[in-house]
Amino acid sequence: MKAGTYFSVNSELKMLTTDAITDGSGNCTLAFKPALRTSPSDNQAIVTALPSCTMILTDDMQAAWDCDKNGIYQPKTFTAIEVFS
Repeated sequence: MKAGTYFSVNSELKMLTTDAITDGSGNCTLAFKPALRTSPSDNQAIVTALPSCTMILTDDMQAAWDCDKNGIYQPKTFTAIEVFS
């Protein structure tokens, strides 16, 4: 896995800050941000295929869509924060 790769563990979304390099046995230590809120159990798997977390929009205006005079919708961006459960 390369720096910038996202993964999830404990339903938390994380991003690698350095490349993951394995030893001869396939073990590695991951450097990532943000920090874990709770420690995972020993040997808990991490999700690398379609990692996810639960998020909420930062305000009610995030759902407003704009279109031009021809009725073509403009590119949409939004801001969300992770929900802690």
